[in-house]
Amino acid sequence: MEINLDKTIAVASKLMPNIVQMIDKNPPLIFGINIFGYKLFFVHLSSNKKVLTTVPQKSVEFTINCELKELGYIFNGKVSPHFIEGNAEVAIAFFSSFRSVNIRNEDILNVQFGEILLFLAILKKRAFTKDSKIKDDEVIERLRKITLRVDKLERMHADS
Repeated sequence: MEINLDKTIAVASKLMPNIVQMIDKNPPLIFGINIFGYKLFFVHLSSNKKVLTTVPQKSVEFTINCELKELGYIFNGKVSPHFIEGNAEVAIAFFSSFRSVNIRNEDILNVQFGEILLFLAILKKRAFTKDSKIKDDEVIERLRKITLRVDKLERMHADS
């Protein structure tokens, strides 16, 4: 499996304009993400390749080993050396650059996987959160977008 991260980088560049320059000017950065209970993922960031993959990579700088719930802290620049296997200095420098950036997980889900997965994530969050900040209006808006897409696909299929 390989997921192109160009769209995600484009979204992130709106919040952090220097991310593209940081990736393009530095040597390729390849690191692993080992979320306990899941498959090992690799991130390859270079000027010509920005992917998330399950294919083992050569020249891995570091690997982040953590629980799924800890991953958000890491991507918010709060990486601790005990999460890191390999070159801790590079890992801390890389993730620290995200410290002042507020990238919502929902935005990344929407860009990479589409509205339906985002809608399901919102419903799950709403269902399992006692003091939910997710309003009915947001759920209804997401559901409306999905139904509009399905209607459009049905019309395209009927016309062909």
